[in-house]
Amino acid sequence: MRILTTLALAVLTFTMYYRIVVGHVIHEPALAPGIAGNALGFMDPAIVWVLLFAVGGESWPLARTHSTPRTGERILMGDTHSDPQVRVAHHDQLDGNTPQTRGLIREVAFDGRTPGSAHLSAFRSNVKPGAATGAHHHGDQETVLYIISGAARFRWGDKLGNVVEAGPGDFVFVPAHVIHQEINASPEFETVWAVVRSGIDPVVVNLPELDQYIEHPVVDYADPE
Repeated sequence: MRILTTLALAVLTFTMYYRIVVGHVIHEPALAPGIAGNALGFMDPAIVWVLLFAVGGESWPLARTHSTPRTGERILMGDTHSDPQVRVAHHDQLDGNTPQTRGLIREVAFDGRTPGSAHLSAFRSNVKPGAATGAHHHGDQETVLYIISGAARFRWGDKLGNVVEAGPGDFVFVPAHVIHQEINASPEFETVWAVVRSGIDPVVVNLPELDQYIEHPVVDYADPE
């Protein structure tokens, strides 16, 4: 279908060229029998091939070369394409331009800036050694965390009175609007999590008015800028 469409567009454009441009713009002499009899006939096959390449190249062979990546080729977050794409966010492409919480570093893999995203966002969180975040919640968004490394402790509730711990290989679910705090239980090693949230735009509501209830960090880090 693409080839037929390409051919039809090329023939239509070529015909308009002779009907309008040749006769009324550049005043090319009338065609003799066969294209070769034309004074500018050498241009005619060149125009046909240029039209086929320019129009057909995008819709047939060339489109395949940039819509299907080679093995190991990255599809960057800035790519645009009309069809949904499977995308890979490599570790060196993660983006720290997202709302932050004291003691925790969020690096985005996918969010509302990712073409095709409609329901989820994903990022990596690093909690520094001995650090503890402030109290916060994520609005209407639910959160699932997978602990990659380190010792993670979570407090939650209106006064952070509940506590649970998780380690490598564990999953943690945080419901929408639940006030919580993340703590790195180790003063020596960071803890790293993969996080998926049920929204494409980050929501972080920090609650410094609850500082009296938080578990204070072993190491106090500066607030993120």
